[in-house]
Amino acid sequence: MAQAYRELKTVTGNFARVQIFPVRPYQYGRKKKMKPTGAAMTKVNKENRARRLADLLNLNFSKNDIQLKLDYSSFKAEHGRNPEPDEIVRYMQNFMRRVKRLYKSLGLELKYVYCSEVGCRGRISHHHVVINKGATYEQLRALWQEGGFWMRKLYFDKKGCYDLASYFVKSRYTYRTYCCSRNLIRPQETGRDKSIYKNDYNVRQKHVNHILGDPGDLEYIRRMYPDWCVAEVPDIAMTLDRDTGEVKLPTWGVFITIYLYKPEGLSDKRGDLGYEKQQIAR
Repeated sequence: MAQAYRELKTVTGNFARVQIFPVRPYQYGRKKKMKPTGAAMTKVNKENRARRLADLLNLNFSKNDIQLKLDYSSFKAEHGRNPEPDEIVRYMQNFMRRVKRLYKSLGLELKYVYCSEVGCRGRISHHHVVINKGATYEQLRALWQEGGFWMRKLYFDKKGCYDLASYFVKSRYTYRTYCCSRNLIRPQETGRDKSIYKNDYNVRQKHVNHILGDPGDLEYIRRMYPDWCVAEVPDIAMTLDRDTGEVKLPTWGVFITIYLYKPEGLSDKRGDLGYEKQQIAR
């Protein structure tokens, strides 16, 4: 019996992600309780968080929007320490409230995503923020008084904002991996704004064989998705043989991720719009 594959396509503006994986028989009844989440599952969960965040960024922001970095160099110089996690949460929430009031005064609605990092081993605590365009460097800089402030245009490569999303979710430093505004559009499976498509019949074993070639057949993939450009050779999930230590394809099926894009969504270059870092007193 031929292996059946599911195609899960998520379209987010000028970018799309296609996941191809085997469809298994339906499991009737409740399965026996599994072991606690191991290292492999932790990696999968982190990868899924990065993909979901990348979908949010690709769908709600563009190459004209803004990325910020805020640090606590002034706070550390004054107090001789990094702020505690609860202090970081409070400072950032207050900053976002001020930015929201600023955008409202400009007649704009603020959209944002940010993550927080608690400094360790001599590093300074800081935040990474993505917001929609509208305010100038000087206006935003005046709202942050705790340390350095850095601003540039949001950068989109052939995988959209996936690399930035991976950095955002690399670890959980405070009570959340990342925070975002409620007005962000999220990928939908149904309705007028449908952007997630499931299909169990488009992809067959012959397609998978071409994708798994060495190297993968990019021209064949382009014919599979004629309205898109292919970012790179697809990511293929591998498994580690516990007995031999060999990395190989899993025996129960293959998981493939293909990143697609449209050229008009790409950034031409990384544009710095302003940077100021206050020196820490020694």
